[in-house]
Amino acid sequence: MEILVKNITSPVSSPFEVYSRILMDKAAGDVPLSTTMKMIEDLGLQYPCEKSKVKKHLGIFECPLCKQPFRASIYAIKHGHTKACRCSSFGTPKHRMWRHPLYKRWSMMKGRCFNPNSPSYKDYGSRGISVCKEWNEDFINFYEWAKKEGYTEGQKYELNRRDNDKGYNPENCEFTTHSINNQNTRLIQNNNTSGFRGVFYHKRKKDAKKWMSQIGFNGKFYYLGYFEFPEQAAQAYNNFIITHKTNHPLNKF
Repeated sequence: MEILVKNITSPVSSPFEVYSRILMDKAAGDVPLSTTMKMIEDLGLQYPCEKSKVKKHLGIFECPLCKQPFRASIYAIKHGHTKACRCSSFGTPKHRMWRHPLYKRWSMMKGRCFNPNSPSYKDYGSRGISVCKEWNEDFINFYEWAKKEGYTEGQKYELNRRDNDKGYNPENCEFTTHSINNQNTRLIQNNNTSGFRGVFYHKRKKDAKKWMSQIGFNGKFYYLGYFEFPEQAAQAYNNFIITHKTNHPLNKF
């Protein structure tokens, strides 16, 4: 992105000072009213945020002050309403992508790993699950990785860790469908007394085979039978996973 600026020759200490001088020079008539903005990507018609009711033509632009990409309305850029990202408001290099859907996922990912007050912290941070330094320190790094992985706004993909015992990093993460993400979970339901995934005690059955085995796959539940011992039911669960090559974790004995 380039802004045609005259008479800014002395060194400046921050993007905020650059932006202030741009405004001063513009007032003096040294900066053209029309600017040339470098567009990185045309995002097409999208909702600016989750609560928006009207779609706008959005794009990813390069901030002329901090050189970071930011998301903005093409109309606002074209008519001069938006001239830089949020760094011009805070005085330090920041991006203006806090309304991007990925930013919310990035923020929630960090919260469940590092914030003890998060309801999900017990299943992540307390288990030693963390976010790699590259992503934790800069949202842009996470955003660029997501784009390389094929992430597109509007698609209903979820962030999934291939190994649930490892943290969030480029090597262990991928975007998958909700169905596959649900398969790849380590959690056992609260009403499960067997200690095995997919195995439940059926107290109403009158015979000895009171342990029921079931599994959810591709939006359907499959009942795998009743067994005398929970280990047998757990093995039936594992056999289904192996046979159908699903992403469910195997029960461990």
